[in-house]
Amino acid sequence: GLINPVNAPVRPASIPINWHKENEATVITDPENTNNLLTIFLGMEKDAGESTWNDFEDDLFQQVVSRLFDARLQEQMLSAKSPVSYANINLKGSFLRGYKTATLFGLVKDDPAASLKMLIAEILKGQQFGFNIDELDRVKKDILREYEKDLSEKDKRESERYVSEYV
Repeated sequence: GLINPVNAPVRPASIPINWHKENEATVITDPENTNNLLTIFLGMEKDAGESTWNDFEDDLFQQVVSRLFDARLQEQMLSAKSPVSYANINLKGSFLRGYKTATLFGLVKDDPAASLKMLIAEILKGQQFGFNIDELDRVKKDILREYEKDLSEKDKRESERYVSEYV
């Protein structure tokens, strides 16, 4: 196995981050890049990890809400007029060791401003009007199906996946 060198510096459990006081945006261009990506970080906070049932419930709730939004974004992408060819939201992404962030991501077709407007509009619609019971039932069935599949294939599952859930 790997062994740290003698006199290796002690690494912090989390990296301190100076929070932005105001909203900021950065545009990065690369003439060799063939895709236009739009990523919006919707906040960042220290990640206490999952150690209680409440943490598990919170994680499950965030998973359900992310999937509800993703389904709406998928519907938008079916339209030929959609400004994005792919989009998703992740309410519990890891950012740096010890931190979590929510992100909204879009693969922009031609118009970054239209893409940004559409992505934000979907988030605002979800906040204002919520979701209907059919949307929720579909997401719950999908998650349950995944858990059942994981259980049925538990003997085929790589131990690395088990470890990553505990570490």
